[in-house]
Amino acid sequence: MRVPASALIRSGDTWALYAVKDGRARRRAVEVEADPLVPRQRRDALHLFVVEQLPAKPAHRGLDREGADLGRTIMCHVERTIADPAVLLELAATGVRLEYDLFGLETSYYPYNPAFDMPNDGERMRQILFLIERGHLDQILMSHDIAYKHCLTRWGGFGYHHLLVNVIPRLRAKGADDKIVQTLLIDNPRRAFAYA
Repeated sequence: MRVPASALIRSGDTWALYAVKDGRARRRAVEVEADPLVPRQRRDALHLFVVEQLPAKPAHRGLDREGADLGRTIMCHVERTIADPAVLLELAATGVRLEYDLFGLETSYYPYNPAFDMPNDGERMRQILFLIERGHLDQILMSHDIAYKHCLTRWGGFGYHHLLVNVIPRLRAKGADDKIVQTLLIDNPRRAFAYA
């Protein structure tokens, strides 16, 4: 089955809100996964948690039941969904990739789930180092979701250079060596976004 790459993004960002109720978006994402021309990114998984305020387990179990390869599944926006270290480790144990993609957003208020306190960059780094210490370095992806013009430096935001100029030096100061930095910035994205 040939599906355009845009179908995956659409399934994640739009249809995922309904996947908990009927599973159609989850099944569609798994179908797209089988297409070797589509990147292996699963934007649906954690978007479900935020809207439905679910614990971490149902989404990855749902993807697993549908036949998804959890080793090629990316759980995006982990930091806005999971604060409990035990739940984070349980999710990491499934083999999914954990994407911290809100670097630069330094606000604790999260409008889609006001009861959840959004972490700042310091807490994101603490969670990443926690996962690395427990053997999950190869599953971590880092990014900054520059979706609005106020995120750009021209408009006073943190800009595209934020990870390299601000975050990586702080990770190094907290003990990340060259191997860890190489894995986070080059090796993990290369493996995650390679075509089968």
